[in-house]
Amino acid sequence: MNFYRQRFYHVLAFRLCCCFFSSTWFVPDEYFQSVEVAYHLVYGKGHLSWNVWLPEWALRSPLHPLIYAFPFWLLKLFSLDFGFIIRWIPNIIHAFLFAIADICFINWAKSVIGFSLDALYIILPIYFTNWFIIYCSTRTLSNTLECCLMLIALNFYTKEDGNYVETKKKNDDNFEEEKLAKFSIPKIDSFCICLIFVSIAGVIRPTTWLLWIPLCYGHFVFYLLEGLDVINQEIITKRMEEYILSYSPFVIIIPFFTFLLDSFYYGRPTSTFFNFFHFNIIKSGNALFGSHPWHWYFTQGLPSILLFASIPLFTILVKLIRSRYYVDIRLDRRYILCAGLYIFSLSLIAHKEHRFVLPIIPILLPYIAVEINSYKNEFLKKWLINLIIGSNLLAIIYFGLIHQRGPYVANNKIVQYVDEKLQKDNSSTIYVLQLMPCFSMPMYAGLHPYAQNVSITMLDCGINNTTDESEQFHSSPIPWLNKNWFSKKLYLTNLIVCYQHIFYKIESFLMQKGFERHSVIFHTYFTSSSRQHSKIILLSKIEEE
Repeated sequence: MNFYRQRFYHVLAFRLCCCFFSSTWFVPDEYFQSVEVAYHLVYGKGHLSWNVWLPEWALRSPLHPLIYAFPFWLLKLFSLDFGFIIRWIPNIIHAFLFAIADICFINWAKSVIGFSLDALYIILPIYFTNWFIIYCSTRTLSNTLECCLMLIALNFYTKEDGNYVETKKKNDDNFEEEKLAKFSIPKIDSFCICLIFVSIAGVIRPTTWLLWIPLCYGHFVFYLLEGLDVINQEIITKRMEEYILSYSPFVIIIPFFTFLLDSFYYGRPTSTFFNFFHFNIIKSGNALFGSHPWHWYFTQGLPSILLFASIPLFTILVKLIRSRYYVDIRLDRRYILCAGLYIFSLSLIAHKEHRFVLPIIPILLPYIAVEINSYKNEFLKKWLINLIIGSNLLAIIYFGLIHQRGPYVANNKIVQYVDEKLQKDNSSTIYVLQLMPCFSMPMYAGLHPYAQNVSITMLDCGINNTTDESEQFHSSPIPWLNKNWFSKKLYLTNLIVCYQHIFYKIESFLMQKGFERHSVIFHTYFTSSSRQHSKIILLSKIEEE
């Protein structure tokens, strides 16, 4: 126990350090489906995006934001809700959760590779240095939470402490009757605990079931057939009944609880799981956020996450297809098969993102490590391991500290500006205008404790609009400003945030309205969209003497 506790402390310290690599902007969901919603629950002010939190859509369960809302509420209760604590406490929560998941991953990986110490010594460095896991581990994404819950569930899935029948053969005539008599409804075993974590993950991220339905089916078949030399319909029927009675409550209780929670939050009976499935699968609503070719995960998504580790992954997949390689080395292949099915299923959905495959990255790493360990050439083996680790360290330094850091720097500048203004007049309201693509910056939660004194206007790209307001602005910036300057009361604005190429287009207009350049902020070297730029401009209104 002391060994596991000490190992957990080491892993926790590592994950806390990973918090510093979450200081760059990744995707809007990191903020607007978690922290901003939690802030709204506790402080009554926060932006709720149409595609998640309006009752007519109800696509996400409030279970995820409640993870942050509760500590926010406690901090507020004891007057400890300082700005920097509100900023970092969600990341610290994720660091703690992922540290638990790390320990579970190590235990699970041992069972997958057949307790090969050589392979284990390769797994650990490529797992703990994988740039995408470090990058996402402390971010407030539902995908990160899904990954944590999945690793914890896998740890319990592999524990063989269920009440199975004896596998030892018996030759007496009463063997079948003995097995049937011995078989009783199991108590809460490891698979029950596994199902609880899977159900929670499935509520937060319904796509979790794409991975777990095959795994649960495999467990079901093993449960029915374990110890049987000859198929006995009576025994199988009895076991099937016992299986359903034993495990179905652990699958039902969490969705039922979240149904009540969803209905209470949205003010009407509703199921976010069904709404999510209907919107994204039946109506293909996910295509509104961009569509990609079916092969994107195979040709771009996974290679950009695994980097040079893609090479041993490819070779071991070839061996899986062409030989009995897995049988020879006692490697459990069911997980990589389920991971492949998971990626294939996601490939059928139009909208694709790197973060969607985060949960299966840890699943792939033990197989990659075993393949590297199988190389006969020691120089090649060490060279490839060093190449994988080195490339991942370079990637996390760039993506975690440099790439798209502008929004958080701009947010800090806004906090400083608001603080200075409120020191002069603590009753004033500061108006901020974000002339950027939708959901490009933190909002009210990022401005704590000044959120109540700030009003933010963001370009609207909600589905209810016939025309995307962001599209209107970026296609014709000056006409849009002329049209909305008075109708939307934009003349009250104190601060404007925009990308540099947009600033050049509207500079003369803003100068006439009494604005000056406050800050020029570095954003990135490589933009991910034509609407972005390498620099962000913060403009402030010139104060009248």
